Amino acid sequence: MRAAALTRLAAALAVLLTATALAGGTVIEMRRGAEVQRNIIRMGDVVRIHDTDGPTGDRLAGIYLALAPAPGKAATVTVSDVRRRLRAHGVNLADVVIEGPVTTTVRRPEGGRASVADDEPSPSALADLVRRTVAADLDMDVADVTIAFDRTTALRLRRLSRSSGAGAPAWTVTPEGGAARLGPISVRLEARRKGAVVQRLTVQGTVTATRLVPVAARNIGRYQRITAADLVLERRQVADAAVAALRTDDLIGRRATRAVRKGTVMAPGLVSEVPLVRRGDVVTVIARSPAIQIKTVAVALEEGAAGQAVRVRNMDTKQVFVATVEKLRTVAIGVRSRGESK
Repeated sequence: MRAAALTRLAAALAVLLTATALAGGTVIEMRRGAEVQRNIIRMGDVVRIHDTDGPTGDRLAGIYLALAPAPGKAATVTVSDVRRRLRAHGVNLADVVIEGPVTTTVRRPEGGRASVADDEPSPSALADLVRRTVAADLDMDVADVTIAFDRTTALRLRRLSRSSGAGAPAWTVTPEGGAARLGPISVRLEARRKGAVVQRLTVQGTVTATRLVPVAARNIGRYQRITAADLVLERRQVADAAVAALRTDDLIGRRATRAVRKGTVMAPGLVSEVPLVRRGDVVTVIARSPAIQIKTVAVALEEGAAGQAVRVRNMDTKQVFVATVEKLRTVAIGVRSRGESK
């Protein structure tokens, strides 16, 4: 009887744990051991990824974790290593459940190949030249810049990189449009031998940069005014120049345009100025001219922040006109003096 009760309890716990894992989003299961043939260890070597779509799973599996051990040696990858790399790649850890052992032993057999397998695109000399050129153009440390190419492009760049020696062509890289930028990018490559162009090609990729950016330190409600306690600076990979340039001072005092979850990288579109005038407010209207200033009252027909134009209705005449928001529940209009030119 007791054994049956324990069996039922174990089954109930298994169902509960499974439901919790699924509710948490993507499940990352640490392996107990792994073997690599390459010089680097990627996420997919040490974990199994469940409950996510194919492209997302492939992106997570391709994340670089560490250098592989020497042939015949072993290295250890911990849960903390996995969490740190996920966070660096902009993954919200609140959406991830990590299961399995806390460490994975990674071995590299004797005679392991020194280069990445041909069936897996990897960084190459030419791809690295593109990355260094783009990083210099962006005035960023090359270690903080990543360029993702599709599989076909990555393999093509690797094949072109195999030519070396005295007779090998010299490659130059020029971003199209004259300047590199974060996000989708197109670059022109030219190979020259003895001053003559022997090959030209154009490739596309996506540029991301690891930057210190403001991240929501806790859940922020829609229309909530943002304070310093709502934000924390974290190193994240971003592909938007406006996001990379954002600072906490740009956000504090403004309000969220929608609900923002903890761990979300803040972006300009997530915030707006706090309105000083709201629809239905009774506002003071200041009519100014070089010689006189008159005050009256009106009802705001729409909301607006400082410097924005809003429509208001005069409470006596019912006339609707446009005024500029100056301060809390105060708007202004300009009045030309008689004889003043338009």
